[in-house]
Amino acid sequence: MNQKRKKPLPERKVKIAKELKELIEKKRTILLASIKNIPAFQFQKIVKKLRGKAVVKVPKKRIAFKAIDECDEDKKAKKANE
Repeated sequence: MNQKRKKPLPERKVKIAKELKELIEKKRTILLASIKNIPAFQFQKIVKKLRGKAVVKVPKKRIAFKAIDECDEDKKAKKANE
């Protein structure tokens, strides 16, 4: 079922995935959480409380999975080269 894309990926999506990948590699701890069914006002309060302490990103699910997969591939490649 792995189909090739006819169009290239949009630059903004590639940029977001790259940014997430860099954050995953640099930070010691990450948290993935669903914000489904959380009212916007409550989410804004959470982000405000975390300001300065944490980086809050809300990517699309597929982009987040792609960034995580790329990190895994990099780790496997590094182990293979050792």
